[in-house]
Order: sequence, then C-alpha cells, then structure tokens
Amino acid sequence: MDQETRKIPASIALGQLRKLWPEYDKPATAMQLENRFALDDLKRVAQQDNHISRLLSLIGLA
Repeated sequence: MDQETRKIPASIALGQLRKLWPEYDKPATAMQLENRFALDDLKRVAQQDNHISRLLSLIGLA
C-alpha cells in the first residue's frame, strides 16, 4: 500500500484512513489487524519506525 511515509495532519487522518480501509472501526480489533496486514507490511513500516524495527528484532522477526 506504500502509505507508511505519508505525513497526514491528525485532523484528517481518520478520513484518509477510511478511504484506504472503509471498514475500519476505531479501535481495530486484533483479528481485523491480522486479516488486513501481513508480516511484510510490518517490515515495511519498520523501515520508517525505529521502535517497530527494534520490536521485530527483539522477537526474532527482523
């Protein structure tokens, strides 16, 4: 989806998210997240977020 580097103001973030994921309901359940995202998606995000990168490393997925 290549959205991990977008900078979106908080005031419009929910509307933008719903354009990409219309069935999104805040907060998403673990099952919704599992059905929507794969490990490759998380690894792409980890390239932009040091905390997620470290977490993946700590749990052996990086």
